Amino acid sequence: MIVVLDVKFIIAFLSKKDENHPEIADYVRELKQENPTIMFVVTNFILSETLTRLEHTLKISKKIVIDILESIESDPSIKVETIDEPTFRRSLHFYRNYLDKHWSMVDFTTYTYMKENNLDIIATVGHKDAIQFGFRVIP
Repeated sequence: MIVVLDVKFIIAFLSKKDENHPEIADYVRELKQENPTIMFVVTNFILSETLTRLEHTLKISKKIVIDILESIESDPSIKVETIDEPTFRRSLHFYRNYLDKHWSMVDFTTYTYMKENNLDIIATVGHKDAIQFGFRVIP
């Protein structure tokens, strides 16, 4: 099972101050028990936005954020994938053409990456719009 993670999901998992933390922490624990070979995918855009929010929005010290980064990079169940130039360009195309959507550029890069890699499960909090792209949203 491969699950793409989004920023809000990661922050809810990491931050005990997040209102969704208890539910997400329990969910991840159960998911890993049920799927011992699960692979979580985080794009470089998601990782960048997550680190930025942890430090600048949640005011977590840079030292702790670096510790979090190192734990993500060393976790064998997490794979950090790079959004390459062609994928980024296609994401910009979607960004320009979905004028009625208030999705971030990071969302579009994630959705484009998922489509191009035949991935269909995204773990997110409060971002059910991924369903419109044909993805299965968890939890």
